[in-house]
Amino acid sequence: MLTSAHDFSFFPFAYHNAVSESHSHFVEILRQHDRDHEGQGGLFGGGEALVACLREVPALYFKKDFELEDGTTFRAACPFRTMSENVALQERLSQYLDVVELHLVREISVRSSSFFEAQLQLEDLNFEDSTRVQELSGKRGDMFALQNKLRLMLSVNQAVSTLQLLVASADCLGALDIIDDLQHILDRDELIGLHCFHHRRDHVTASMESVNSILSAEFIQDMKKINWRKKDLHIFKISFCLFVIALLRTGKLPAILRIYRDTLATDIKTSVKVKVLNMHLESDSISEEGIVDTDGGASSLGSKLKSLSPNSFVKLLQETFKIVQTHLLRASEVKRAIEWIMGNLNHHYAAESVSAAIAQDA
Repeated sequence: MLTSAHDFSFFPFAYHNAVSESHSHFVEILRQHDRDHEGQGGLFGGGEALVACLREVPALYFKKDFELEDGTTFRAACPFRTMSENVALQERLSQYLDVVELHLVREISVRSSSFFEAQLQLEDLNFEDSTRVQELSGKRGDMFALQNKLRLMLSVNQAVSTLQLLVASADCLGALDIIDDLQHILDRDELIGLHCFHHRRDHVTASMESVNSILSAEFIQDMKKINWRKKDLHIFKISFCLFVIALLRTGKLPAILRIYRDTLATDIKTSVKVKVLNMHLESDSISEEGIVDTDGGASSLGSKLKSLSPNSFVKLLQETFKIVQTHLLRASEVKRAIEWIMGNLNHHYAAESVSAAIAQDA
């Protein structure tokens, strides 16, 4: 009668002992393999394979100072026994090695999967971060542009307010500096599209016209008030320089000089008339009342000239020559002062503005 395939009672006892331990380890490995593949796709968590390995392999083999060269360690790991026990020990050590290799491979697989998953997540994160950084960089650039635009708007508003105060106080040079700055900003077209700055150029033009009017009036007045003595000419050049440079910057110097020319001719005529009317007549044919009633008319002036004696007429000519000479000398000083100023403008801070105004007039 045949025995059952799993009935080991008929096998020799030594063989049963040698095979049963190996078989038990093999069965345990299969069970562990089944447990490893249950749940979550059969993947270990980090370090679980090594923990399972520690459960199956004695802790002796995992000590940090494990060295078979050491006698004590060698005797503990490989005790001297019978031949059959040594064979079983070799098989058991081979099984330990297989278990360790199996779990190491699985741990490496788990960690590799985690590594590649982490790498993919890191790549996605890097892509998201780079995209976000680009967006933030663009927003940062827009914010800087907006900040610069707001600062420019603030400076323009402050400059316009300052310009109004300078024009009101007749500070023409300061006003011209502000006007130059504003024109430079407006020429760059940085404020195009801003409705609140739509009329700033008109305000600058109106301020320039006001400055021109102030300069024209003050120039003519100062030409009449100036003391033309030689010792005062140096002071005259210094004060006159400010007017000339300002008029050069506005491009109005030629027009002002024409006005000064006409004013000078009118002053000469008036001075000659006054001198003629104040001359003493040698003849008593013209009464004092007639002179008063003539009101400076041409007929009275002509009558008085005719009534002058030769000596009085010569004296009148001499006085007239002095009057004309005095006015022409003043005009000559003005001409020399302007030439001196024009020749020393290279190092002046307003030289560029003057050159631009001259080029525009040309």
